[in-house]
Amino acid sequence: MSQRDSLIRTGRKRHSAGNTSLMDGGTPAMVASQRPSTLIAYSGSANRLAWRWGLKGKQKRTLQGDFGFAAFSFKSLKPKQATELVGCDVILWPDNDTSGNNQADTAALVICGAAQARSITLLKPPAGFPVAADIIDAVNVLKWDRARIEQFLEPAVPIAAMARVDGADEWPKPEPIHSELPPVEAFSEDLLPDSFRSLVRDVTERMQVPMDFPAVIMMLCLAGVVNRRATIQPKANDTGWVLVPNLWGGLIALPGLMKSPVIAAATRPLNQIQADWWQGYEEALKGYGREKEEYDLRRAAWKEDYKSASKKRKPAPDRPEDEPGEPKLRRLVVNDATFEKLHETMRENPAGILVIRDELTGWWSQLDRAGREGERAFHLQAWNGDTGHTIDRIARGTIHVPACCESMLGGIQPGRLRSYLVDALKDGPSNDGLIQRFQFAGLARYRTRLGVCGPGARRGVGATGGARFPRVGGTGRGEPGAIPFQS
Repeated sequence: MSQRDSLIRTGRKRHSAGNTSLMDGGTPAMVASQRPSTLIAYSGSANRLAWRWGLKGKQKRTLQGDFGFAAFSFKSLKPKQATELVGCDVILWPDNDTSGNNQADTAALVICGAAQARSITLLKPPAGFPVAADIIDAVNVLKWDRARIEQFLEPAVPIAAMARVDGADEWPKPEPIHSELPPVEAFSEDLLPDSFRSLVRDVTERMQVPMDFPAVIMMLCLAGVVNRRATIQPKANDTGWVLVPNLWGGLIALPGLMKSPVIAAATRPLNQIQADWWQGYEEALKGYGREKEEYDLRRAAWKEDYKSASKKRKPAPDRPEDEPGEPKLRRLVVNDATFEKLHETMRENPAGILVIRDELTGWWSQLDRAGREGERAFHLQAWNGDTGHTIDRIARGTIHVPACCESMLGGIQPGRLRSYLVDALKDGPSNDGLIQRFQFAGLARYRTRLGVCGPGARRGVGATGGARFPRVGGTGRGEPGAIPFQS
């Protein structure tokens, strides 16, 4: 008789005092009615026959033959073996040490992954239980009897409970997965600052566009005005995490759905600020021309006096006062610029700039051209708002900007945007995070009716809506103040 047949015969014996829920019995090849309903798994040494119901060795045969417990070793348990635990209640009895507990955790994962056992429970050794001891030691060293072992099995902690394979027909009927997106909630003007609501409401009424359109553009304008003039500290007590509130975004709509008029109406206050700065720059430039001419004449005369005094060994005349500085044009809005010029503009305007592109398609097309990879990387870096950038050129020298900051807004058609998204979503060359940086977007598919002239337009609401912009339109030089969130 082979060893395998001997184990099968041994496994089929029943103990006269056996509990019906703690059965011994056959091998994995046996039919379901002959399999034990409860198995004790211990962390003893694994061997070729350790998996089969029944135990090998004198002490293990005593455990089965005298007490009627079906057991196996879970050490080095394989997933294929775990699939044979159909409908069984498995009780893990690990060695009373760290190694045994780790082996039990690994075995539990394997049994759960097979999803065949009905339940898995874990035994916690009682106080005073010997270190590294298991069920074999409980019988042979501690001299536990069957009643003591059954008492010890009762408080086992459940690990997992899995559905039986033969109960698969009890699963409810699967529901279809719908691909439609849930409806988008209507935008509420309560989400806007008080000073913007009148203008947003007026543009929405006059142009008959979704309120999202002017609201998104107004918030992007606010971000462009603030930029590095203030920073946000998300955590009240974490001063190391500070963010620049610049934003990228735009309007997504079919041609003729009022993208450009909405952008023009919302950005009118910024254009007025920019116009005032231009006027002040032109006046300062005229005064600079006169001062520079006078300085050049004084310096030429000083040079002649200096030469004459040197020849006659007389004291040198006083040098003319410092050369007048050329006025710098303060910029708030940029429409079309090379990235080298944009970089230089950021040096002169350290608070950052707002790029307004009526059609974002043209800007994206420029970045996709061969040889413009450096420009694309520069814009990705400028989105951070706090990263320095240095350009070194032979002709222009070295231009360093301690912190490049750029906000951006514009409009685009859904079809053109889709072509860019396809490449990015498929992890193509355009999946570098440029599209993902556009955080604000207003989407409209149709206009309900023709535009009207609401009462707000007659009251000149547009000027009121932009009244707050000049108050934060400083130069932004120096360290910006951080606005912490309340804890």
